[in-house]
Amino acid sequence: MTKNEKLQEFFDFTNEDLEENRQGRVSEDQLALVKIKLQNEITAIVFVFVVLGFIALVISFGNSQNSAAFQKTLFTTLAAGVMAAIYILFRYAYKSDYSLSSIEGKANFVWVEEQVKYNGIYRTTRRLKLHIKDRSFDVKKDLLEIIDQGDHCRFYYTNGGDIVSVECLNNN
Repeated sequence: MTKNEKLQEFFDFTNEDLEENRQGRVSEDQLALVKIKLQNEITAIVFVFVVLGFIALVISFGNSQNSAAFQKTLFTTLAAGVMAAIYILFRYAYKSDYSLSSIEGKANFVWVEEQVKYNGIYRTTRRLKLHIKDRSFDVKKDLLEIIDQGDHCRFYYTNGGDIVSVECLNNN
């Protein structure tokens, strides 16, 4: 299997999709996949906030004997709900830009480490970024099994940041 065939499988696109991308368009199948991905992401975010809201409400009703604590917890829950709604709206507005862009250049994979605080304890998390010229993408480490550091590739992506197809131009 060639590198480009592996990329087709990895990013789930066809030759017809790639030809549409070369013409500057996102294919209908790609558009459907990107929309499903966005919907799943928003559903997960909503689920987390609903669970946190439920927990906060349980705590607030447990404090209902103490009027000040009840009001504080209820206000915090409502404020978190409003912030979640605003975050989801901004996330949706950004990710739902389905216009197509492309970038061509040498693949530069970089591991990014961040200190994230969990329950008062800092932990180091790592995520893989792919840099092509001045653009970067969060990618899965499995992509390292297909694209080598320095490979010359062309990436087609939505302006919401979703890669829809890739072609390696190294002739392998």
